[in-house]
Amino acid sequence: MINYESELAATIRNCDFQKLQDEMAKATKLACITVDYTGAPVTAHSCCTDFCALVRNHPEYKHLCEKCDSRGGLEAARNKKPYTYVCHMGVVDVAIPIIYQNLYVGAVMCGQILLPEADKAHIEKIFSEKSALDFAENAKAYYDKLTIMSKADLDANISLINYLCNYRLSNVLSQSGNGALPENQTFRRINKNASIIQPAINYINDNYTSPVKLQTLASMCDVSASYFSKLFKKVTGENLIEHLNRLRIERGKNELLTTNKSVQTIAKEIGFDDSGYFIKVFKGEVGCTPSAFRDLNSF
Repeated sequence: MINYESELAATIRNCDFQKLQDEMAKATKLACITVDYTGAPVTAHSCCTDFCALVRNHPEYKHLCEKCDSRGGLEAARNKKPYTYVCHMGVVDVAIPIIYQNLYVGAVMCGQILLPEADKAHIEKIFSEKSALDFAENAKAYYDKLTIMSKADLDANISLINYLCNYRLSNVLSQSGNGALPENQTFRRINKNASIIQPAINYINDNYTSPVKLQTLASMCDVSASYFSKLFKKVTGENLIEHLNRLRIERGKNELLTTNKSVQTIAKEIGFDDSGYFIKVFKGEVGCTPSAFRDLNSF
């Protein structure tokens, strides 16, 4: 039986996955690194950009990079599908989950590219405000050299990496030992927690523009409200209010860009009874007011 906690890195080395990752990075123009279910790297970086190497080694920004990686991995693990996001430096990254026996065992973190502003406006930002580029003498020059990729090309590259990585690693993992997963692994507990609250996640995704009560969600999952809150935070990395606000703000951004509805109307439609509170939350998440966001992204 394979011990994923201690042998996943060795398994990847034995199947020469680093070479595959290097070739994928060159072909797609996306920097790549593979991490296990804890977020620990199990490969070296492939095609890491000068800009991101500079940021990741900077004492002020290193922890922000790690926080973005953690959030991206959590979302990919929870949804079991690739998760695209904008990091604190305004760079686009993707977490592509590695799924084996319907469990999350790690992820390929890739990206380090830029998207046209019209495309980037529809992608979630991990931080509301972009970090300044004046932290190092050559930071701006390195940033300007980042690849600009269309959303369509990015999605095609994500699909390719997702297929190749999961196909290759699933084959290798199934050939290791008897192919069964150990019973007492941290990633098994993570996936078990996710399965417990999945009914609530599904309900939230369908009803987040309406009032959502903690007790209702807990009852759906047959757990107490306090235990549900604890599990929800572990799985999503957010408390319930933070999660609902993020979903509502993403919906609000789309409404601002695709309709002529007033801010007050949009606020009410996406679940905010008080438009003033909507504006406050929006500014905290996005870095500007809804009206300013609409003006900045209008063409």
